[in-house]
Amino acid sequence: MDKTELRKLAKQKLLGIKGAQKKKLSLELSRNIKDFLPSLSSKTDILKSGLIGGFSPLEDELDWHLGLAETGLHPCVPSIGVNGEMEFHKVGWKLLSKEFLGLKLAHGFPLVKPELIIVPGLAFSPKGQRLGRGRGYYDRYLAKHPAFKIGVCSEEQIFENITIEAHDILMSVVITDKNIYRRGNKDEY
Repeated sequence: MDKTELRKLAKQKLLGIKGAQKKKLSLELSRNIKDFLPSLSSKTDILKSGLIGGFSPLEDELDWHLGLAETGLHPCVPSIGVNGEMEFHKVGWKLLSKEFLGLKLAHGFPLVKPELIIVPGLAFSPKGQRLGRGRGYYDRYLAKHPAFKIGVCSEEQIFENITIEAHDILMSVVITDKNIYRRGNKDEY
């Protein structure tokens, strides 16, 4: 399946997740992220800066950040800089809501380079392949700024294989409401 067809299918799946089901999946996803984070501090210095790059969820995305304020990490959201490229700004947890559109409003907050980034996508594979919305902002940013990349989505957005191109960046881990995938190894880090 090509990227255009997969984007269409993934968007249809996302449209089917609403209301109480979306809240439940968001809470389960957040719990899995929170449960995974301690494994990073025991293996690397990724959490040393205390920054976690993320995003303000769009209407069709799960609220990945629920309950993560108690981790002690400081959230950072992307914006598009004057050069047309993505950059991250340190904000507060309360600003990660549908009303806060990081791409437009984050410029008043400190510019940072988080070593841990939560990455959105329309679809992911257990191998870390990602299908974004087609603009390439995350791929370009991650090519220039290496980071530990956690792709987040519902289990419905997992596809066995996603066709990728040379510029597409693989995720270090993909976390869903049901599983944690590390380059093909379910529930293993």
